[in-house]
Amino acid sequence: MTLNKKTIILTGANGFLGINFTKFLLEEGAIVIAADKKLDKLKVIRNKIGKLIIKKLDVTSERSWTNLTKFLNKKKIKIDVLINGAGFTNNSKSKKYNNNFFELSKKHYDEVMDINLYGSILGCQIIGKEMYKKKNGSIINIASMYAVKSPKHFIYAGTGISAPLSYALSKSAVVMLTKYLGTLFAKHKVRVNCISPGGMQQSTHGKKWLKRFSSMCPAGRMGNPNELFGAILYLSSDLSSYSNGSNIIVDGGWTSW
Repeated sequence: MTLNKKTIILTGANGFLGINFTKFLLEEGAIVIAADKKLDKLKVIRNKIGKLIIKKLDVTSERSWTNLTKFLNKKKIKIDVLINGAGFTNNSKSKKYNNNFFELSKKHYDEVMDINLYGSILGCQIIGKEMYKKKNGSIINIASMYAVKSPKHFIYAGTGISAPLSYALSKSAVVMLTKYLGTLFAKHKVRVNCISPGGMQQSTHGKKWLKRFSSMCPAGRMGNPNELFGAILYLSSDLSSYSNGSNIIVDGGWTSW
């Protein structure tokens, strides 16, 4: 498995998973165009490893995507892989991001859907169109274990963590987007797949949350970002040439119970 000479766009590259994905892809020899609205973490690793190009991108803005493609065309950069990694999660720190179904407004649904779903759609439209034309490319969408199974609501009480309906709906839609486009783009040799991660442990997680989550997961713990690298590497490389419209679940067995 090698990503040498592969040029990869990664959205949400400044986030928790994104920064880990960026470092990994660079270590594997890829040229990485790391895109996000915030760039502070990315700037710290600039020029320290591999070939990194940092670009500001609002995934919900068609103009922002168009500006990115203008830059790519000007530099004559051809994209081999698009990873739609930008996401609205608990880390997004929205005051309305909670688990109370009766208090969720349309505005709340819109802000989550805009990033998690519409942002991925725009990436598939604008970057995917170029792949479609040249008949080559791989698109990787990031979904969630909650795209295929409902959260266990009782484990969230008193933890400061939530799993609102809007998140599950948006990630479920990402899986369907993947299947739809995988079959639509197949004749043009563009593969569209997604990865559904389980819960990833972060430094902000308290003992109560970790204990509850671990008791519900067959693996007995939360995951680490590096445990997603295998799926990222597989779908980014040519070894996944017959994988299309698939959803790779990496969740420690969570969705099997």
